[in-house]
Amino acid sequence: AAVEKAADTVVATVGDKELTNRKLQVYFNIVVNDFVMNYYSYLSEIGLDYTKPLNEQKCYFEQDKSWEEYFVDTAIETWVSYQSIVLLADEDGYKMDADTQQSLNDLPAQLDEQAKEAGYESADALLKEQMNCTMAEYVDYWTMYEIGVGYTNQKPAAAEVEKFFKEHKEDY
Repeated sequence: AAVEKAADTVVATVGDKELTNRKLQVYFNIVVNDFVMNYYSYLSEIGLDYTKPLNEQKCYFEQDKSWEEYFVDTAIETWVSYQSIVLLADEDGYKMDADTQQSLNDLPAQLDEQAKEAGYESADALLKEQMNCTMAEYVDYWTMYEIGVGYTNQKPAAAEVEKFFKEHKEDY
């Protein structure tokens, strides 16, 4: 009961959006998994043993923190960054392209198929065991990610570039 109650505790806010401990689990797991995958060959050099509890190991980058604290902070920073970009995208009227939206729509079925191939009853069972999250929370993460990628990778139209150049000609 205490764990379930703590799951809904808000740990960060951006605008009117809230990050709960429950949602934080998604970001935490993805941050840890990405870190381990990207730095796998260096883990022993930086003192990270992912087979041991992260709260019992000192972080190489911030000696006053455990790896768990480091990854929690990174997960929160990631959510804040993603949420901030999503809010900007909303303000600017950004809309995700149809192909990306379709990929997100297909994500639950694809994950369900992969989960069954891996021996799980469903994608929900896989997500619960591997990431301690629901499908909705997982899809929400990827939706925010895709909005951020799409919004920040937009290129201005040639007319916008020309107009800006003319307005700031003396700056060049």
